[in-house]
Amino acid sequence: MMAAAPRSNVYSENMNKRLSVTVPILDVQSGNKFPEPMCVKSHGTITFPDNKSHQAKFIRILKTASVTHVKEYLIGEWSGERPSLVISITGGAKEYNMKPRLLRAFRRGLLKVARTTGAWIITGGMNRGIMKLVGEIIQTNPDRSRPIHLIGIATWG
Repeated sequence: MMAAAPRSNVYSENMNKRLSVTVPILDVQSGNKFPEPMCVKSHGTITFPDNKSHQAKFIRILKTASVTHVKEYLIGEWSGERPSLVISITGGAKEYNMKPRLLRAFRRGLLKVARTTGAWIITGGMNRGIMKLVGEIIQTNPDRSRPIHLIGIATWG
């Protein structure tokens, strides 16, 4: 789950860094992979202020970055394998109360699907509303040997 980190840790240290990352892209015609540069504005690790032992990787890319390049980068750098399923969970940032029975069913179902399929879960990357709930659920994953990949896509700044 993406959360706001102190600007001194992430923003100021990485604000003007531009890295040329080479992403292997598959040429559909020939089946061969060839390197394709992708402009990464910054990347690194976020340490969350409320839990110093919990960290998450982040990447800041140009708005014009190719979806294919981003996908290949995530596979190559972060997980090593393609997900068998991608789950996009959207909802408002407004706080709300879910009935306990519905919350238990949602928690149990999300964890089961994510663990059994190796799914990537994508949210809006904020620590509010349904996005916060999803982050809290993923943190309860009892099998740390098989992490669940949670990707928050948020605006910068």
